[in-house]
This record gives sequence, C-alpha cells and structure tokens, in this order.
Amino acid sequence: MAKTMNISEALSSIKRCMVSINDIADEIELSQEFKALVNNKLGMLFLHSYLKCRRGFLAIEILNNSDDQLKCAYTEAFPLVRVMAESYFHFCYITDETEEPEKKLSEYEKMKILAIQDMLKYTKVEYGENPSVGRNYVASLKRIEVEIPEYLEYVSQLARRTGNSNLYKHVYKKYNNFIHFSPLMYSVYGVFENGGFTINKHVRSERLEGELLFYSTDIMVKLIWKAISFVNYPVNQAMVEAINEWFEMRQAIQIAIMHTE
Repeated sequence: MAKTMNISEALSSIKRCMVSINDIADEIELSQEFKALVNNKLGMLFLHSYLKCRRGFLAIEILNNSDDQLKCAYTEAFPLVRVMAESYFHFCYITDETEEPEKKLSEYEKMKILAIQDMLKYTKVEYGENPSVGRNYVASLKRIEVEIPEYLEYVSQLARRTGNSNLYKHVYKKYNNFIHFSPLMYSVYGVFENGGFTINKHVRSERLEGELLFYSTDIMVKLIWKAISFVNYPVNQAMVEAINEWFEMRQAIQIAIMHTE
C-alpha cells in the first residue's frame, strides 16, 4: 500500500524528484549517444519533441520559484504543462519502433509543408537579391497539395494512438482555460474575501502548485525513461532508484493533492 502524505510532504517529495530527474536529463544530454542524434532526420524529430518537454519542465520550475518577481507566478506555467503533454504525444510516436521510420519522416515532412503554407498566408516575404527566383519558389510551395494523417492533425487522435488518452483528458484538455481566454478563470487573479472579490491579491494554492508540479514531473519521468531506451544509454543504479522512487510515491502524491482544497 502506498504511503500516505499531506500536501506539504507531497510537494517536498515532488521537488526532490525534480532534482533527480534534472540530474539524469543533464547526464543523458551530455552523452555521445544523445549528441549523435543530430546526424539523422528521425533523431532531429526526437530532439525537437524531447527539448520542448525538457525546456517546458525547466521553465515551470523557474516560474514556480519566481514569487519575488511575480506573485503566484506558477499560475502562468500551466500552459507549459499542456505544451509538454502535446510534445510528449509526438515523442511517443517518433520513438515508437513499431512504426516505420521512413513513414514517420514522410508524415512530418508533410506537416512541415502545411505549416509553411499556413505561415505564408499571413507573412510578408522578403525575396532578397533575386526576387523572381524567390517568388517562383514560394509559389511552388503554395501549390503543393499534401495531406497528413488525422493523428497528426488532431491531438486527441495522436494521444489515443500513442496510448496517452488519460494524459490528454487530465492535462491537455483540463488546462485549456489557462491558455484561452475564459471568464471562468478570473479567480486566478485575485481572492474572494469579505463577501466580495479583490483583484490582484494573490494567495498561493498548494493544490494548484501540486497539480502543476505533479503532472509536469510525471511527463518528464516518462520522457526520460523512453529517451534512455531510444538512445540505448546505459542505465545506472541511480537512474533506476530515482525513477522507481517516483512511481512508488506517485499515487500517494496524487491522493494528497486531490484532498487539498
């Protein structure tokens, strides 16, 4: 049975694990196995999705410790958890060895072309020293007709395809209101007191902080474990202990957060 915790113990446990996971990530990123990924196209897709997660995780940690500059700054980090989740879905697909590498490269190349075409609709293009060549090239890009599979067009389908439907529901969808303007979320920017609402008065919520750090750490632990396997990095005892510790206390942390107001 999982050990019971109060919210203070849960937050302390998460932060301890964050240090361990960052240490493991630093070690892997300095390895030759990791650096060699820049030499192939699939490796670059791996690095892109990995680094979006990793940098999101680091940025969340920075914001969570920035109250001296912005009161309750951690509330501005929730969009980054959503970015981490979406990047992790792509990471899982890119590292899925049951899918043919050439198929994945072709799909992401088409995805890139669609992104360029969309950007060209709203961006003024500078054609440089040879305008006719530049215009012809841009015109040719606009004429390319490509289709991407639905699981790369719709995040929900990518989550389902990679076995991450729960993460989609509990993180990606849950924190929509922290990204898009929502009248529901005005309470984040003040407090209810004396029968009314006071704007720009902030009280730190241990429950919200717990959710933020729990979900971001959970994604990062899973990301690291998959990264180690994908690059064939030699696993050491410290890595195993740090990752096992997270999964052993994960349930108790989640329960402590759920039962905090």
